[in-house]
Amino acid sequence: MEGSNKNCRFCDLSLHAVMDTDEHAASFLDAYPAVEFHTLFIPRRHVLTYFDLTKEEHASIFDLVQMQRKRILDQDPTIEGFNVGWNCG
Repeated sequence: MEGSNKNCRFCDLSLHAVMDTDEHAASFLDAYPAVEFHTLFIPRRHVLTYFDLTKEEHASIFDLVQMQRKRILDQDPTIEGFNVGWNCG
């Protein structure tokens, strides 16, 4: 991650099974999933909240969400809905 921080659980992406990544964001399956396919999407730059992301970071994360949605539906076309949320604070 950009601006590595030893207290950040996401800084060392090698600890996670990264699925997709680009210059602004990365995605991987949650280690403690609430449901099957529970996926985390994180910016590469440290920011406090969603509202601190740049337009490029927003677009990148949206693209990764779309890629994961397609991957999930390819694996299980019976899924009828998705819940996309963002924790701020």
